[in-house]
Amino acid sequence: MKILIFLLSITTALAQQPEIAGDILHTTISITPVQPQVGKTYRFLHVKNHAILPETIPDSTWVRIYFEPKVVTPPPVVIDTVDSESLTYASWARHGLTSAAGWYKKTISYSGTGTASYNFSGTKIQLFGETDLSNGTATVTIDNQVIQVPEIVNGVTQMTNKISWKKTKKLPALIFEKTLPAGEHSVTIKPNGDGNVTIDYLVITK
Repeated sequence: MKILIFLLSITTALAQQPEIAGDILHTTISITPVQPQVGKTYRFLHVKNHAILPETIPDSTWVRIYFEPKVVTPPPVVIDTVDSESLTYASWARHGLTSAAGWYKKTISYSGTGTASYNFSGTKIQLFGETDLSNGTATVTIDNQVIQVPEIVNGVTQMTNKISWKKTKKLPALIFEKTLPAGEHSVTIKPNGDGNVTIDYLVITK
């Protein structure tokens, strides 16, 4: 709690009734006869050696003190962009530099087989790649749990474990995202063999 002007002793300062309404102050502070509250102004009688006030204030002086709410600043959100070259590949078709326009850091990773994996620490992961009607699907696991997404089949929405890159051509395209508990995680992308899937970069929210 931030206190403007003065700090008060817990047991010996005297107070009159509050003059401005406000919210409840820290519950551990007790001043008789009024419990101080955030956003209120009080008049306290200053008595030397009993209230923590400057000695320059004359004894038996009434002093106004205002309690201001503590402002809590949330920690900044840290976002890390991970290039496709940072992933670990096994039996993957191709990953490396490309002269094609649009790819993050001019790198590209695509395959219809094998696996791509990455270990990270954070609260959210997003994968960006390139969608195309000639592309395929992949099974994505995070912390050994398969991601499922909604899919419409014959007008009926159902869940599927096939993450699709088979959409209208776009680069970069958000392929999937997942919010996670804070901590260490792992992601694995395994193509299903029905066409290539592409990886451009990952975005990790710390």
